[in-house]
Order: sequence, then C-alpha cells, then structure tokens
Amino acid sequence: PFYIGAGHEYLPDEINYQELLKQKKRQLDYSEEQVTITNVRMPYGKISFDYQVVNQSAKVTVPFIYYLGYQATIQMKNQTGAKKMSLTNQGGLAALSLSGTGHVDIRYQRTKVQKIGTMITLLSVGGFGFSRFLQQKKKHKIKEQR
Repeated sequence: PFYIGAGHEYLPDEINYQELLKQKKRQLDYSEEQVTITNVRMPYGKISFDYQVVNQSAKVTVPFIYYLGYQATIQMKNQTGAKKMSLTNQGGLAALSLSGTGHVDIRYQRTKVQKIGTMITLLSVGGFGFSRFLQQKKKHKIKEQR
C-alpha cells in the first residue's frame, strides 16, 4: 500500500513496512566468517560495538532504517574518523563497511539541510516576533499622541 503521513513518506522504497513492524527485536546482521563483533550496546537511537574483520573488509547491517543523517564514528588504534552509512537492499536498512579492528559508534546527526532549515525557521519566527513588537510599539505611540 501507498502511505502518506505518519512518517511513511520518509521511508526508503526498499522498506516493507508490514515486515518491519513484525520485527520487534532487531539485531546487527553480518557474516561471522568475515567479522567478529563484541560489546554490542543499543541504547535508544544509538549503536556501539567492537569489531575485528577477519580478511579485507566486512559489511554490517544495523537495525536502523536508512537516513542520510546516520553516521558512524570509527576508532582504530590511533585514529578516529567519520563514515556515512549506506543503503542496503535488505529492507532499506543502513549498512557499514568495515576493515581492520576497532570500535564503532553509530548515531543520527542532523544533516546540513536540516540545520539550514532550522536556522531559517528561527530567523523567520524571530523576524515575525520583532515585527509584531514594532507594530505594537507604533500602535502604543499613536495612542499616546491622541
């Protein structure tokens, strides 16, 4: 079915919403032959884990619906870097390609467009409030002159 509203308009095309609703407890999806994952923590809206890739690289699918704002911070020995998530064909979930050994923290960070949108909204509301203040001040001044 085609949905408008209730958040459905933001879902990737690959999402089967009815199947997603059935999966109450979603886990990391990966090949145990390619990567060892330990210390998995999933507080609301965040995921962190330690990993060790067996060969060159491994793909880990996380139980988050793919959005541009999901970003992984990867700590490997003496370096830390940010990595964007990719869209999987496995129901529109987010995925991450890993190599070596390290620690991953995944969380949502607002995109540039969202930050700009918030600034425009705040400036608009502030401008509207300031114009109303000036109108009231002008109205009050006219009453005093009469």
